[in-house]
Amino acid sequence: MSKFNLELRIKGVTEYLSGKGSPSLAKKYRISNHAIILGWVHRFERRGIEGLKDRSMSQEY
Repeated sequence: MSKFNLELRIKGVTEYLSGKGSPSLAKKYRISNHAIILGWVHRFERRGIEGLKDRSMSQEY
């Protein structure tokens, strides 16, 4: 299970792209490191919403 749900990730990326800084967003959403938000933005720019979905390693066979 992911620590941050998809809805929170989308909100964070949207606010970042609208001009808010990653340190202030990290504080607002109680994220320990602003680099997490920058990672979400990078993943979103490369893969869109799919890039923000949980990337858990567990797979069902």
